[in-house]
Amino acid sequence: MSRRPSLVVAACCALAAAGALPAQAASAASSNAALSKTRNVVVVLKDQHTNLPASGRTLATRVSATAADQRSLVASARKAGATGIRQLHVANAFAAKLTGTEAAKLAADPTVAGVYPDRLVAAPKKLAKEAPAAASAPSSAESCTTDSSRPTLEPEALQLTHTAFADPATPSANKIATGKGVKVAFLAEGIDIDNPDFVRADGSHVFTDYKDFSGEGTAAPTSGGEAFGDASSIAAQGRQVYDLADFASPAAPVKTGCTIRVQGMAPGASLVGLKIFPAGGFAFNSAILAALDYAVTVDHVDVVSESFGSNQFPDTGDDPTALFNEQLVAAGVTVLASSGDAGPNNTIGSPASSSGVISVGATTQFRAYAQLGYRGFVLSNGRYRSGGISGLSSSGFTQSGRTIDLVAPGDLGWSVCTPDPERYEDCVDFKGAPASLELFGGTSESAPLAAGAAALVIQAYRDTHGGQTPAPALVRSILTSTSDDLGLPADEQGSGLLNSLRAVQAARSAAGSSVASTSSDLLVSPTAVTADAVSGSTAQATVSLTNVSRSARTVSAQVRSSGKVLGTPQTQTVTLGALTSPTFLDGTGVQRAYTTTTFTVPPGAQRLTAQVAYPGASIAGRVYYSLLEPDGTFAAHSLPQGNNDYGYVDVPAPVAGTWKAIVFTSSNALGYTGDVSLTTTAFKKDVAASVPEPFTLAPGATKTVTVAIPQPHDAGDRSDALVFSSTPAKGGAASSSVVPVVLRTLVRLHQHRARVEGTLLGTNGRSGIPNPALTYAFDVPAGTESLSASLSVPQLAGQSLYGFLVDPQGEPVSERTNRRVASDGTVTLSTGLDLTRTAPQAGRWQIVLAQLGSSLHTTTDTPFRLDLSLDAAKVKAKGLPTGGTLRAGVPVTATLSFKNRGSADAAYFADARLAGSVTTPLAVANSDYTLVDAPLSPFPAVSVPTETTSLTVSASSDRTMLFEVSPFPADQLESLSFEGDPDREAGPAGTSPSVTVSDPVVAPQTWLALPSAVGPVPDSGAGTIHATFTATAVTKAFDGAVTSSTGNPQLARVDAAAPAASPVTVSAGASGSISVTITPNAPVGTTVSGVLYLDTLDAVTGSVDEVAALPYTYTVG
Repeated sequence: MSRRPSLVVAACCALAAAGALPAQAASAASSNAALSKTRNVVVVLKDQHTNLPASGRTLATRVSATAADQRSLVASARKAGATGIRQLHVANAFAAKLTGTEAAKLAADPTVAGVYPDRLVAAPKKLAKEAPAAASAPSSAESCTTDSSRPTLEPEALQLTHTAFADPATPSANKIATGKGVKVAFLAEGIDIDNPDFVRADGSHVFTDYKDFSGEGTAAPTSGGEAFGDASSIAAQGRQVYDLADFASPAAPVKTGCTIRVQGMAPGASLVGLKIFPAGGFAFNSAILAALDYAVTVDHVDVVSESFGSNQFPDTGDDPTALFNEQLVAAGVTVLASSGDAGPNNTIGSPASSSGVISVGATTQFRAYAQLGYRGFVLSNGRYRSGGISGLSSSGFTQSGRTIDLVAPGDLGWSVCTPDPERYEDCVDFKGAPASLELFGGTSESAPLAAGAAALVIQAYRDTHGGQTPAPALVRSILTSTSDDLGLPADEQGSGLLNSLRAVQAARSAAGSSVASTSSDLLVSPTAVTADAVSGSTAQATVSLTNVSRSARTVSAQVRSSGKVLGTPQTQTVTLGALTSPTFLDGTGVQRAYTTTTFTVPPGAQRLTAQVAYPGASIAGRVYYSLLEPDGTFAAHSLPQGNNDYGYVDVPAPVAGTWKAIVFTSSNALGYTGDVSLTTTAFKKDVAASVPEPFTLAPGATKTVTVAIPQPHDAGDRSDALVFSSTPAKGGAASSSVVPVVLRTLVRLHQHRARVEGTLLGTNGRSGIPNPALTYAFDVPAGTESLSASLSVPQLAGQSLYGFLVDPQGEPVSERTNRRVASDGTVTLSTGLDLTRTAPQAGRWQIVLAQLGSSLHTTTDTPFRLDLSLDAAKVKAKGLPTGGTLRAGVPVTATLSFKNRGSADAAYFADARLAGSVTTPLAVANSDYTLVDAPLSPFPAVSVPTETTSLTVSASSDRTMLFEVSPFPADQLESLSFEGDPDREAGPAGTSPSVTVSDPVVAPQTWLALPSAVGPVPDSGAGTIHATFTATAVTKAFDGAVTSSTGNPQLARVDAAAPAASPVTVSAGASGSISVTITPNAPVGTTVSGVLYLDTLDAVTGSVDEVAALPYTYTVG
């Protein structure tokens, strides 16, 4: 479904390092004594290299760039006697202990943004609260225990999912099952498997195996945050006691005695740790596949938790990890994956986008906010309400038309850590000191929590079904059918909030159980429905319901939409001043500049959304906001993941009355000064379709129900929630199950044309993740001559946009951007982009649009229009031979005349190709590649010409290796953003692996070969591997007898020494011409036939589009 692994970025929430620096700049002291006094400071540079995010493939480049920036400043500070120098790279900054004189000197340097007191060395992390999981979760004031001898049981997720409570009298899943006998594997970075909380009371270890597949070995230093968080969420033992006073910042202290224990969802389960991420923070498919294969074939795991992902364009599921996960599920392994941390606007990454995987989004748990006074909590009344959708949770719709399966807490919670930052970099507290805890979160927490719940379900089922293991489909059905409905849109909550207690009760009560039922639930299958149809039609959702309770139940159905607006949306503008607004002290010890405003929620609201927009591309930091209920209860936080321009929160069952919004930024040079647009909207419940009459379902009985749902009028995606509610026929506790229904309305073409109108939202700043994204599907009939799509954004506000035209085979035959890069590196943005293809295949096509990076918009949405046409381009070819005789060696000139009918300028050239196909070598950049332990860029790259039907890439190495190939836009070869399907794995593992991609059209893009060692590798690392890469293509031969005034840039794809081309740039609506010369060079009597293509080149993405195909033929005389 997508290519996650070519660049699999660990999904753990990375909280604002650059924005988390203390606010007060150092000033020159008024006395010599003050000037000579040393102090700890952080020196922040002006150039924050926002084009080089501190993750994935750009991490090494960013480190080099920031180190170079800091070199002379650090040398100056060291010469002046500075000590404790620590260079930072997530923010371009360094920490040091130096005199006031030197601080003043550094502050005056033109490259320095400011010199700040060093109150926070490490990036902050995330937290949680305590309350039952329900649509109207009660608020709570409990955060720190009043009795330090009875520590709070963390994370709060344990209580929100009804898994474990400190009070043994409270019903909980762990009183029924602990995961005993179940093996759970997780894939992350390195970890300390001997951490005290991974050792049971009897001295046995939670980890039964731990192997490295990254290439650098288990002994190498690692970040560790993801691995500790995953392992803790699944099976931490809760045997150690931690005092949060030791973790907190001295500037925002927590009282001594605020003690906690950290326990996993399934403390009885066994763990298998699979290290796939080296220091660079990414892994390739080959490493992931080797790890998964080992977990299943050697360790025989029951559950796999995958808290990683990447966002592919296109994401068709045609990549090795997605396909391998499908095979794992078919083999009986339950696979769960984090949906991602890029927010709600269609950002679900792979592997979570794969249909066989249980995709898990994130909900809020605010107890940790309360414990630390985090993100504006200090302005609340001290109470909090958890259980809403986290502002970071990736949701919406995948390119294949599915959504997430369920949600679990992920914003934020505690996990254990080993206090050795030299070995485990993330194990530091808010002081930068070694820590036995970390604040962990994101969907990276949600997925392992759900994986722990899956272990509980498996044990509960085995206990009551003769030791038999439930099939992954049954585990999915149990987890989703028993989730708590939050009353939110299905594309945000899936089936609802994980409820482990209901799940284990249903598992014990499923068909074939040896014990009496203790469940009150129905099990639903399938657990989600997707319907593709044209507007005006009716979608059919057919679902089977099985009653696993011990009594007959009366069942009613309802189709709930995302709601109808209640009252009028309220839009207002607030103004922030990073250095002038009032401030509060965040729990990390950081000063935040803030402003507040109020808005009204009317009675009867089912949900409340709040969105902000601001020109995020204008700064290196970010804007945050939190919401307080009318009585001051803390109810929502946006939790941006980087340099954002947009925020979104959705609050279930909001209290009526006057709410307060706190909008804030860092009170320093990295903060934002200017206007922020805030829009709040209340929704009431809306029923979207008629449903069958209520019916009675006997114990153990199954009934199939079909519901007709009108297809939306507008093209694109919408979700409804098919809700089944049941009560015992003779009275008793009610229960409900939600089936997400995704309705994809196809673009309907009328007389070969169609127009789609929509809006662009914004990004939460998640590094390297294109968002928001939109997918439109449409059908192309057989015999169509041409296909074109033109995107126009008249009110463009700094959005960098990319468009992908995806054929029925899943090949991205066109990749375009609105970015224009001048010879001096200056970037300008066009208000549109165009995608074209001649002779498109018949079948279902997609257009996928995405924004990369933050923008300069000032409203929450920017309108666009997308025009589709199946009409052939009008091109005149004067003098192009269509028969007759041309004399050998005598030039003949033809002229192509055309008009740019698109929405953006385009660079045109002529490409003459002979009839029939040949196998030709391709030029390979970086063909000689050396891999030392873990792979690093630049990687071998090959540009595929148009009219190619097969691509073969081969490697010859001195040691065993593997690699994969995948298409990328040429401007993303370092960042590895927009990695696309198809993603194919070479083989066999050895010294000569090879791979062939064959399709009616192989994407004419840049394909990277991404190499890796074959794991598991020794603890010391994989060592050095030297490899040489070659490539060939089966393609139409270039006609060497034809030249043109533009040259042909595609010749460089087969010959690196080919002459440079100079395509002619034609503005939208303007006309152009190209002179073509044919000098026959074939033997006399030869009949030459070919096609002269009028092509366009996107110089940024490297993509070549065919605009028109003009046949020519002649006989050499």
